Amino acid sequence: MVFLGRLAAVCLALCCAPAFAQTTTMPVSVDFTLHAPGLPRGAEVFLSGGAPALGDWQPDAVRMTYQGRDTWTAVVIFSRAMPVEYRYTLGSDQRLAADGRGQPQANHRILTRRNLAVRDEVLAWTDEDTVVEARGQVTGELRYHRHVRDGTLPARDLVVWLPRFYELQKKRDYPVLYLNDGQDLFDPATARDGRDWQVDESLQRLIGDDAIEPMIVVGIYSGDDRLSEYSPMQQGEAYMDFLVNTVKPLIDRRYRTRPGPSSTLVGGAAMGGLIAFATAWSHPEVFGAAISLSPAFRLEGRFDAMPWFADRAGEPLPVFFYFDVGGVGADAMLRPGAEDMAAQLEAWGYRPERNFVFVRDLDADHDVGAWAERFPHALRRSLRGASRFGDYARHTTGAVQGTSAP
Repeated sequence: MVFLGRLAAVCLALCCAPAFAQTTTMPVSVDFTLHAPGLPRGAEVFLSGGAPALGDWQPDAVRMTYQGRDTWTAVVIFSRAMPVEYRYTLGSDQRLAADGRGQPQANHRILTRRNLAVRDEVLAWTDEDTVVEARGQVTGELRYHRHVRDGTLPARDLVVWLPRFYELQKKRDYPVLYLNDGQDLFDPATARDGRDWQVDESLQRLIGDDAIEPMIVVGIYSGDDRLSEYSPMQQGEAYMDFLVNTVKPLIDRRYRTRPGPSSTLVGGAAMGGLIAFATAWSHPEVFGAAISLSPAFRLEGRFDAMPWFADRAGEPLPVFFYFDVGGVGADAMLRPGAEDMAAQLEAWGYRPERNFVFVRDLDADHDVGAWAERFPHALRRSLRGASRFGDYARHTTGAVQGTSAP
């Protein structure tokens, strides 16, 4: 019974269950009506949402028809009953329905069990200069990029934390940390269990104490297929490609970053820690360090990622790896895999303290509180490691697998 309880805890931490169960495979029709008195007569209004019939968040997916009297309508046929999130746009991700404070409205949600009609009202719209406010207790400034997509994986949000005085210091560039499970990092209002990692508070404190230089943190929201996307043996390759070729270029275009590997880190916890480790392993030309808190390298009876790394092992990569594990609850089950990774790294020629750091915190459980506590130390160590190894990777063309670190 103890084993089953722990396994259940791990399953809860590693994957997200869908919000609703499928009930039927019959097509379902939904009549959408929008009242938008702030728009000019005949303005182009669109429906967008998280279903193929709504374009999978394509902002101009379904054009609505103007009916007069500030009203637009559309009929959408869904292939089956399903939970649906949707929003109204003026044709782009910058022109979204807004609330009374000028902030993007929360997505509408319906369950299409049967044919139905819905009616909504929008009185204002965002524009490209709108700064989205956090909804919970947040330290610092957050900006959101909604429904970022690459054509392969489902669209998802990015949340960007900016250091103080970012807008005032126009000539300053910043290192960037990319973190998985972005909804859990800063804002308890968006975190899956109502508790966040307190990354914003940790960064504010570290920067204020001159323990680290000011930096940018980018959180990538996890999707419904989190377990698969964060596994390098399943959709992980596609997720890594999304991070490297879609997310990072977007951030480098929109913000003042130092784009080289010496200033670019990737991190996460649990399955997010596994895919962070794998991302740096696969792309040392991009990332100078990986932060993996309680990484799920192996879970007995469910999966084993160690062969994936072994198949790609060569001489040590110019990447610094920080990883840790607790000794309580689900972390006790993940601890053997983390210890095996530490032993394998040494066997492959990686030197403790120089190429990697492995920390055991035997009193720590597999939870947000433990990750929040360990994050500041992990960040400090990883920034130093990235600075040491990243410049070498930046000047190496092509894949650097099989080359020796300096």
